[in-house]
Amino acid sequence: MVDPGAALLVNGGVPSGTFDQIQVKTKAEADKIMCPKANGTTDAPPPYVGQLRWNCDQAEANQICCFNRHYAEHSGYWERKTKFFAEEDAKIRTELKLSGEGNLPEQHQVTFYDTITSKPLFRAPRGRSWNAFILESRQHGWPSFRDEEVLTGHVRILPGGEAVSTAGTHLGHNIPDKKGNRYCINLVSVCGHGPARRRSRASEDGQDGGDNGPGGGGGGSRINSSKALGLGADLKGALGKNKQT
Repeated sequence: MVDPGAALLVNGGVPSGTFDQIQVKTKAEADKIMCPKANGTTDAPPPYVGQLRWNCDQAEANQICCFNRHYAEHSGYWERKTKFFAEEDAKIRTELKLSGEGNLPEQHQVTFYDTITSKPLFRAPRGRSWNAFILESRQHGWPSFRDEEVLTGHVRILPGGEAVSTAGTHLGHNIPDKKGNRYCINLVSVCGHGPARRRSRASEDGQDGGDNGPGGGGGGSRINSSKALGLGADLKGALGKNKQT
């Protein structure tokens, strides 16, 4: 639900410099991005079994990212069911020890990558402190990004507010409030490793070491999405039936 104090939505969001770059204005454009592909709305499932960032669940990521337009991971999943806090807190402590500066927790940033393609989607916090980013995300139950934190190259907002990547990954929704656009995003949709780490894991696993993006090699490390999730054969027909709340 949009905050009563928010500005009126235009094509799924509040007009801004960032939103103007990422909005999809027509149904035809939206359908092109989210058309049925080899793995739901994406060309491939998440690439590494058990190796998503922050110990995010592989099957959950595949279902939310690729076979879903409205459902979300459970509220608080990012905080209670993953290692997001433990791993990022450890990084903050390491940075603080190396620098000797007392304000580093306020400067800590995380880049969030597309779970399917490893393309960078968000970097937070920007324009606010780490604690402010965490507090807002905790209040709403999902990682919540503002315009300054969107990396516009691969994020799109469809008419109606659905947030997706240019590869067809369902990310969440834009739910503006009186502060402006608030991109409410599933952690399982943005828990990919960056491209360098992804290539490194491929080499370690004895794969070809190349980009395991859409159409790329993945060897035995990719999951068979429909079997792993127990999904029915008519996956394409099931898209869009459920409404996220």
